[in-house]
Amino acid sequence: MDEAITRFRERVDNAIRSVLGFCCATRDRQFQEAAVEQLGGLRVECEELKAEMIRAEREDEANAALSFESLVDAVQSELRMWLALKDGAPQAAWDHLVNAQGSVRTAMQAHDVGASLEPYAERLVQLEQLLFPPQVFMSIGMIVKRAECSVCGADYGTCRHVAGRPYCGVMCHKIITDGEAREVSFVESPANKHCRVMRVSDNGGWRDIMTWLPVPPDQTQDAIPDAGEVQGTRTEGAPHMEQTGRGGAPSE
Repeated sequence: MDEAITRFRERVDNAIRSVLGFCCATRDRQFQEAAVEQLGGLRVECEELKAEMIRAEREDEANAALSFESLVDAVQSELRMWLALKDGAPQAAWDHLVNAQGSVRTAMQAHDVGASLEPYAERLVQLEQLLFPPQVFMSIGMIVKRAECSVCGADYGTCRHVAGRPYCGVMCHKIITDGEAREVSFVESPANKHCRVMRVSDNGGWRDIMTWLPVPPDQTQDAIPDAGEVQGTRTEGAPHMEQTGRGGAPSE
């Protein structure tokens, strides 16, 4: 690996170590906010390094920079999770945690420099289990009629790029441009943890699935499904579930 990338990796490692001590509930928010800001500056440097490597067509170094960038995103998101919990915003805290899990996964996929992040990825899973109640996840089943490659824009499957792999600093994704939604299902295998139930019906009213507090009528009256149904992110009106479970939605 390029010597400049090696030196930059040391800077990232030192910066991450310096802020991880603030990734816990008892640290005062002023330190956590300062850590988020500190990592914001480092992320800009990661972006600049990645852009430089892309311009030079140095794919290995560009992918390493993507891994650094994604790791910074992960730790920033975890810090924001702790801040959201302190603000009494568990729904936002959940989204930050899921973002952190996705970012560290990208960091591990992008380059071998992320190979040592497995313990951190496992820590984020443990935080999910310890800090939040079990979630009910949902998945939209659909027929994909057309999809594009996020790297080159060609019809997916007609180019050499594979979803989930890095290409010169860019992760490949399948972008669905035409499809037909067929069903909404409860699922057990986590993939997209943002797609989840947020409220459940209870004795004619609604409860927040995170806090179990009643949801005020003025927050539900605009889009209330039929009785005995649940409300979820990106999906409304799924069949009622008496018990919650853990799972996820497929992603492309």
